[in-house]
Amino acid sequence: MREFGSLFAYLAPQRDGKVSLHRLEMEEITISDLPKAFQAVVAVSDLQGAVILDPRTGIIETEGLFDPSREVLESVVRDLGVLLEPMGVVLPIYLTRWLESREISVSQTLVLLAGDLCGVLEWGATCDVRRVWEAFAHHFPYVVGITGNHDLLDEPPTGTWLLDGEVLELKGLKIGGISGVVGRKDRNPRNRDAPTFRKVLEKILSKRPHVLLLHPCPEVKPLWLGDAMIAEVLQQYPHGLHVVCGHVEWPSSHARLGPHSVWNVDHRVILFRLDEEGGRS
Repeated sequence: MREFGSLFAYLAPQRDGKVSLHRLEMEEITISDLPKAFQAVVAVSDLQGAVILDPRTGIIETEGLFDPSREVLESVVRDLGVLLEPMGVVLPIYLTRWLESREISVSQTLVLLAGDLCGVLEWGATCDVRRVWEAFAHHFPYVVGITGNHDLLDEPPTGTWLLDGEVLELKGLKIGGISGVVGRKDRNPRNRDAPTFRKVLEKILSKRPHVLLLHPCPEVKPLWLGDAMIAEVLQQYPHGLHVVCGHVEWPSSHARLGPHSVWNVDHRVILFRLDEEGGRS
């Protein structure tokens, strides 16, 4: 089963210095090949945007705004007495409502953060994302993530797990993760060169995770952009797994790469319902 919808409107930075109005898309999918450690798994990445929030009502205000300059936006925020909040800070509130409407327990939901959670309205900005992680940790007891190439996070909040070359086991579900991208460390301290990234990825796969959390997606020809080296390593790995990634936008959230399911959550939220029968252990 696969359902589609949207959660709320948000503003995203553009190269020309303006901001544009978008809707955060969401999908709900039932899968049966994971251990039933949780009732559901929520995955998201690339929350590079902000919302105008009325602090009195908690309602997102975006009516009449489209492609304003940052100066106009700041004027609107100041004049209306509203807040300009990173979308990642607001999202957990909407997620809890969404889950409750589907009779899914928040306490039995795992959140996967696949990087680039910097909600600054400046194209290409890098910033501290601790506040976003704290917002998720406030609402969800199980938050596991990695950092992207626009994230700064020295230590994760208490009760959350930041992965960078490790495999974490939670209630029988094994999650491997690598922070950063294939790139220069002077741009982000968690980046790695290609040979090092490959070695870390192969080490994770040797521990047979059920889920692999990456910021860059593997390349899936001919339509889906990504990293060719990551794709090569995964194609040599025979045990099917779920790869959750972001970094670049795909025309569709899902692709197959050999025995693997690849889920692109760039500017997208996916809710995986874990089938009652469960899957491989």
